[in-house]
Amino acid sequence: MRFKRDFATANVFGCLTIATTVCIVSVVAVSPEIALAQYPVIELTAIEPSAAQAGSTVEVKVTSGNQLDAIDRLQFSDPRIAAEVLREPVAADAAEGTVGAIKSGQFKLNVAADLPPGRYEVRAVGAYGISNPRVFVVSQHPVVKPAAASQSASEPTVIDEHLATTGGAVVVHQSTAARVDYFRLSANAKQPLRITLDAQRIDSRLIAQLRLFDTQGRLLTLARGADGFDPSVTIPASADSQFTIAVSDFLFRGGPNYFYQLRIEPIADADPASVSGSSAMKMISATDSTTLSDFDRLELAAIHKDVVSASPESIQWITIAPGSEPIKLTPPCLVASDFPQPIVARPRAGQTTDHHAFEFDAEQGKRYTIEVVSQRLGQPADPRMSIVRREVKPDMTEVWHAVASEDDQPVVGDAALRIRSRDPVVSFVAPAAATYRIKVSNIDSGGSLPIKPAYRLSIREPVADFSLLAAIAYPHNDPAQSRPFGSQLMRGDAIPVRVLANRRDGFVAPITVSINGLPEGVSARPVTIAANQSEATLIVQASETAAAWSGAIEVVGQSIGEGEPLRATAMPATFAWGSGDQRDFIRGRLATDLMIVVTDKQTTPMSITLIEKPADPPADKPAEAAPADAAATPAAPPPETAPATELTLSSKPGTNISLAVKVARREGAATAITLRPRNLPPGVTAADLAIAADKSDGVIELKIAADAKPGLYSLWFLGETKVKFKPITQTDARDLTVFVPSTSANLELTATP
Repeated sequence: MRFKRDFATANVFGCLTIATTVCIVSVVAVSPEIALAQYPVIELTAIEPSAAQAGSTVEVKVTSGNQLDAIDRLQFSDPRIAAEVLREPVAADAAEGTVGAIKSGQFKLNVAADLPPGRYEVRAVGAYGISNPRVFVVSQHPVVKPAAASQSASEPTVIDEHLATTGGAVVVHQSTAARVDYFRLSANAKQPLRITLDAQRIDSRLIAQLRLFDTQGRLLTLARGADGFDPSVTIPASADSQFTIAVSDFLFRGGPNYFYQLRIEPIADADPASVSGSSAMKMISATDSTTLSDFDRLELAAIHKDVVSASPESIQWITIAPGSEPIKLTPPCLVASDFPQPIVARPRAGQTTDHHAFEFDAEQGKRYTIEVVSQRLGQPADPRMSIVRREVKPDMTEVWHAVASEDDQPVVGDAALRIRSRDPVVSFVAPAAATYRIKVSNIDSGGSLPIKPAYRLSIREPVADFSLLAAIAYPHNDPAQSRPFGSQLMRGDAIPVRVLANRRDGFVAPITVSINGLPEGVSARPVTIAANQSEATLIVQASETAAAWSGAIEVVGQSIGEGEPLRATAMPATFAWGSGDQRDFIRGRLATDLMIVVTDKQTTPMSITLIEKPADPPADKPAEAAPADAAATPAAPPPETAPATELTLSSKPGTNISLAVKVARREGAATAITLRPRNLPPGVTAADLAIAADKSDGVIELKIAADAKPGLYSLWFLGETKVKFKPITQTDARDLTVFVPSTSANLELTATP
């Protein structure tokens, strides 16, 4: 009997007993000291249950996060999932029409029967804005939430009864630190079953480990996930027995942030030719804008749009036997296959090569782009590609000339938000009419992988274009501190939206970026990503009279230059997890949209605006002295936040230019400010600016190197200060360290005549 492991890596620590002593620290919510190191904004990390069956009514509650006060609304990416907040009972003698107080974070959900199964997004709305999104799954099978899961292998929780209706079920639960959950499942000869332990794909911290035992307690198979991967095992139809399923976190962690969904579903074929290869044959983009695609990695922004939009019918799957002759292709083409096993890991019987070879005939002087897509599809692979050209000598001997060799693409972004692709892309002009050979290999030599990673290979004419990725930036001076958080824009407040540009096929033009969908009283100056840059930041600013509002915004970009402009809408992104809990990196993914909430209940203590520096007075005219009774003159009220009109400064390389900073101080903002430059053009420097507690303005000098490249650039500054601020749900003001973004400014560098 064969039990197939899918989407997993073998557990090299499988011999450890569960009784092993493990020291674990689990933090559910951020401590008040850390949480209050900025203006309070809601952060959502878990909702329970995290799934529901289509056509069902269930109760859910917010179980983990930060600033979870007065949550009275859940907002789903699809309106066919409706949430009604639960309320406390009303006293018997209460007046007619009286309603009970809300039960913060507790709701009744109605899921429409016609809602397609898939991953949707949910956000919580409360006193501190709208939260970051979390995955909510709609299933065609019953969803089971046991009050407790057995942690005894001899008395597992039985789940057979829940499979009676549809043949499948989804068990939702959370891991307990240093413990294992056990479930009992009966299989029969009528239908093969696939058991999947979803965690990473549903925004859980859990690194899932899945083990399958027979009735004698013997381990039949073991699979575990990894960062970005979840395990799955298949029980063939020939099995007619009972099985025990053991579920745990590979690092023995637990708590509300370590939730999982044990998904059991009947399948048509228990032994497909390539389980992992099925991902290479799926549609990459979501069929519905309200759902998340199976491909939600940030690296999706690095895939050419023709590959993203390709339907499975347009992809030719090729099964390549070890030692096969090169496959002949005719461009343009899009094919898919499994990777050959790296020889250094575990050669297959008769295997003599660790690469696949393809050949095509190229025209002299014609440009081609050849692209391998694998890691960007979520495959556990690190592809490498080389291209050689055949030359036939007069004596009919063959000589192969190296044309190109490529591994990883350049990283766009930083530790917080980045597009990092391990897939190779090569563009070249054919130097001669000849046969060209492409070699594709996987240099990830992990011999313990029980699956065969797959890839797509595209040969096409290059089309210069770009894609954009946008996310609301976490308010901190250090991007490495980024973590999941929501949005709340107070009156006079500003939030930065980071925009990354992935340039493809030689696209080098500048890109102007702006925001659609902002309400009256909220604005953002358009910014430019220069030809030698890959990032800019939009500053969304609310006036001091902005009305309350909630909605999605759209970030759009347009190329600048000759010819028809290219346009792109940014892919929304979100932070799934910050570093911590034994993971030293920030996890991000794509989202269905970018949401912003404007509140009219509070005004920010401070706003920072960049303006043009006023002209200096003539040298022969001394500055006016302050009147003798200046100290007795009442301070003028702070100016209302100005609309985000464009500010453009012009200068030449090798010169210096100054711009002014205007600070609007309101109640609670009476300390010094330090402003640090952001998104400075290459070759332009600026020192940090300190503004004293009794000052509200300053001047920043930009030093422009002689070799700075001419062009239009956008920059801004991030202020760090302390304020006294009273959160809306508290009675006393608190001292907070906050980070305040300035408005943006354009810097145009013109060529020296």
